[in-house]
Amino acid sequence: MATMPSGAFYVGRSINIYQRICNHYSDAKRGAHKNKWLARCLNKYGQRVKWVVLLHCTTEQDALAYERQYL
Repeated sequence: MATMPSGAFYVGRSINIYQRICNHYSDAKRGAHKNKWLARCLNKYGQRVKWVVLLHCTTEQDALAYERQYL
């Protein structure tokens, strides 16, 4: 989960969290991020965005089920 200084948040899932976060920032900088709201937040707040792992799942199905609970 990414929490913005404004209090807004983003929930997602990934197998490789470090790579996913790097991709979020890279895509946002290049203007290629699919989630325009998240891209604007990442470009605005940069490293002030706090990333937190809420849960570690062993299967993709479990990860998807938990992600849906937060949405």
